[in-house]
Amino acid sequence: MPTITFSATSARRLRFPTGWERRWRWLPTGFYVADDGPGVPADERDQVFEFGHSGGDGTGFGLAIVRSIAEAHDWTVSLTDSESGGARFEFTGVEFVE
Repeated sequence: MPTITFSATSARRLRFPTGWERRWRWLPTGFYVADDGPGVPADERDQVFEFGHSGGDGTGFGLAIVRSIAEAHDWTVSLTDSESGGARFEFTGVEFVE
């Protein structure tokens, strides 16, 4: 299994042209990536990881690829609300190397 090493010990903040702030933080068994955008309605969260599902003008491949990569690493990815009401993608089952 490939090893992914993160050198940061605290959250990273990035600004994108849309103005949404995205950040990631460590969890006890993984990490999450969250934003402060409009979020994903609870009744659509199971569908966003399916190939071909798009909430807009996209191809519907992006989050399906994310899930495939997570599963290839024996991780689990889930979607919930971020603290600011946006989307929060949690990756768990990550094996940390010291």
